[in-house]
Amino acid sequence: MRESQHGSSLGELAIQFVHPDKLGFSDNSVDPDEATAICATVGLSRVPLGWGHLVHYVRRVKGGAEMRSRFWMGGKYVAPRAGACLNDELETVAEGLRRLGDGHARAVVVHCSQEMNHLAAFLRRPLLVRVQSVTVAPVHEDS
Repeated sequence: MRESQHGSSLGELAIQFVHPDKLGFSDNSVDPDEATAICATVGLSRVPLGWGHLVHYVRRVKGGAEMRSRFWMGGKYVAPRAGACLNDELETVAEGLRRLGDGHARAVVVHCSQEMNHLAAFLRRPLLVRVQSVTVAPVHEDS
């Protein structure tokens, strides 16, 4: 698990990298010689709640690599981390996370851009970063 500062709106994050199959990629859906999918669940570092998923899809392009990032957060993506139970206190925090909105989506985009610029500073090849989409789940999504 990796901790990351994420501005004041979301606080300190816990990023747990997961195998791509956990987020729906099959073993043969990404050619490892051409691309890779870096997948993670995202939550709060000091509270055992997850609030979303991320995929950084990195592919070869002429002269370097391109990374497209997608985030799914809030709503149905809020869940206790392994071993945690939703007691009254955690349920109060979870309810707030279920209502993440546009401001939080913007904070994720800014954070991602800052992190990738930092990464690009010490990579040997240029890294073109495009934040493709941030999906904030509706509060009352059934599926």
